[in-house]
Amino acid sequence: MLQSSGYRLLTNSSQDEIELVNGSNGLRVRGRGAEHQADVLGELAYVPPFSLPLRMFVEAKCYRSTPVGLKEVRNAHGVIHDVNQNWAASHRTGRPRQRYHYLYSLFSTSGFTAAAQEYAQAHQLVLVDLSAPAFARLRRRLTSASSEMLEAASSDNLAEFPLTAVRAVIRSRLGTASFARDQGPQLPLAVNLHNTIEELVSFVIEDWRAKMLLGFPAAPIVLAMFVPAIDAAIAALSENPVQHVRLRHVGATDTAGTWVASSQDGRVEFRFTLPDRIESWIMADPDEYRARRAAFKNAFLSDITIVYSDEGDVRIFKLVYDASDWHQS
Repeated sequence: MLQSSGYRLLTNSSQDEIELVNGSNGLRVRGRGAEHQADVLGELAYVPPFSLPLRMFVEAKCYRSTPVGLKEVRNAHGVIHDVNQNWAASHRTGRPRQRYHYLYSLFSTSGFTAAAQEYAQAHQLVLVDLSAPAFARLRRRLTSASSEMLEAASSDNLAEFPLTAVRAVIRSRLGTASFARDQGPQLPLAVNLHNTIEELVSFVIEDWRAKMLLGFPAAPIVLAMFVPAIDAAIAALSENPVQHVRLRHVGATDTAGTWVASSQDGRVEFRFTLPDRIESWIMADPDEYRARRAAFKNAFLSDITIVYSDEGDVRIFKLVYDASDWHQS
């Protein structure tokens, strides 16, 4: 998702020996008081005007049913504050040194508590909720793959699960490691476990890797957007980078389900969800529901920026919502 949204992945300290450190469990970033592990670290391929170069921490949580709570979000705030303070604590030599502004995004397959959402918004942390119906197939496949890997390791009579090796092989196959996909580590994995990993990787590459993009609305949230027909959508956006779209709810009721942004000809379609606290406010008063939904769409979803990168070619698209375009809404 980060690669498709204009970020290059940082996976090895050789990419920045001043701020990055190779740790036993993966890449670490130096902070003012400690080093901090990053599940994923990305650097935006271009520098926004009047800004430092941007780097994005990604923390991934995959709990069975419990929403991510305040503890995890507080930890994210502490990490990003410490990392952004590292430059201020460095010894000055007069030698020019690159400086970055670090951001933090927390992904969860089980959503977030109300307290976590409030805290994240107050401290400008990005929460990406993958508990929506649009991501159900992805969640099911990841859950089944985890169980299959444990069973495969057991059937291969492994004394303990080879987590480090499995992680390295998956990243090699996906091309997200510091080495090329066909030059990955030749780690000895048992046959059953190796086959299970290959099935998971094939699913991610063929079904999901190119279908998830990030959307940036005029609101303190980031939208994880599922794109059912990515090739058609990108082709249409390339022809017309500013697409006027309709915004609507789809689901069991008028006030539940996924949001859909779609163009009139149907070539462009993005599916996403809003944070629970926003949905709760919209739905709190049945008499005011339609007015609140319209007000939120006009104020916060009227202009959604999509950054798309393909082999280093970074393009910026916009999804524009104007109620006057859709008299039937």
